[in-house]
Amino acid sequence: MFTLERLMRVTYLMHNAMHSGSPASRPRLLGLEGASVDKMPESTHPFPNFVLKPMWSFRKIPVECLVAVGDDTRSPTWLYSHRQSDRHPDGDERDRMNPGSPAGVSTGYGTVAL
Repeated sequence: MFTLERLMRVTYLMHNAMHSGSPASRPRLLGLEGASVDKMPESTHPFPNFVLKPMWSFRKIPVECLVAVGDDTRSPTWLYSHRQSDRHPDGDERDRMNPGSPAGVSTGYGTVAL
């Protein structure tokens, strides 16, 4: 990271969006001049299941960072319901897990004229 900091002339800070209210973990490097995460208040979302369809819950809390779902994925996000088989979040749920993204944005629903 030192090379990146030297190239960009900015100090990078690690920040996880979950520590500022996001329902899911999202580790990110912040590279804003004069920024500091030391004084940022830390809070976690009290009910991360709000982004899911009714009757579904996250298998693991705190919710891990979203990753691609495939045969070789090491730690995908799993959901459970007492009435159905376990599953991965669908596109709309994944959109809502990313703060600032309305459901359907990843498929273009409501944003792309057909």
